Amino acid sequence: MSPAEAALAKLIGDRLGDAGSVRAVALGKGEVRLTLDLAGQGAPVEIHAEGLGWHPQGDRVVVSWTRLGSSLAWLDRLAAAASARAGHRLAVPDSLRLLPLKLLLPRREPDQPSK
Repeated sequence: MSPAEAALAKLIGDRLGDAGSVRAVALGKGEVRLTLDLAGQGAPVEIHAEGLGWHPQGDRVVVSWTRLGSSLAWLDRLAAAASARAGHRLAVPDSLRLLPLKLLLPRREPDQPSK
């Protein structure tokens, strides 16, 4: 795992807590694929985001994407609905631990569409 993938795995693993763990992270130019072991699931679950980018907004970083999905049909539908409600973006506090992610994802202006 690259340093950026390891940082992302830790960030997500911390958020999951007892609900599961991160098995693998594959971070590419503008996309990420996660393989998770989730409590109650007999097999690993894949989650992916495409068209990823970021921009600064005050003391926060806004991460945006064009598509969010999962290998589980019900989670794929929930992710698509939640993604649309959130405007396909998420603002998180800026910190040094996001630096590896910011170096791999394209920086976009707030009104620039994802490719």
